[in-house]
Amino acid sequence: MSIESIEHLRRELKREQTRSSNLSFDSLSGSVGDDAGAAPLFLRKTFKMIDSCPPNLGGWSAAGDTFLVRDPDAFSSLAIPQYFRHSNFSSFVRQL
Repeated sequence: MSIESIEHLRRELKREQTRSSNLSFDSLSGSVGDDAGAAPLFLRKTFKMIDSCPPNLGGWSAAGDTFLVRDPDAFSSLAIPQYFRHSNFSSFVRQL
């Protein structure tokens, strides 16, 4: 996972948060009143997952431009399945 990928993720999700304040939006189902230009569902789910992740599993870096996974095994069994249909850490990283 590159820094550019994470920075792109944060920019896209911040843009989506600003845009979604004027729309009815369900971030988990991906239903948006007008999804033209919206960040991909995977990115929205990932952002929400990292934002709500318990600190012992992972979270944003101090600078806020990358995220860290502190316990990959627990992250894959507890965090990933809440947002995706699998718990495979390697698949999650590959999709990033």
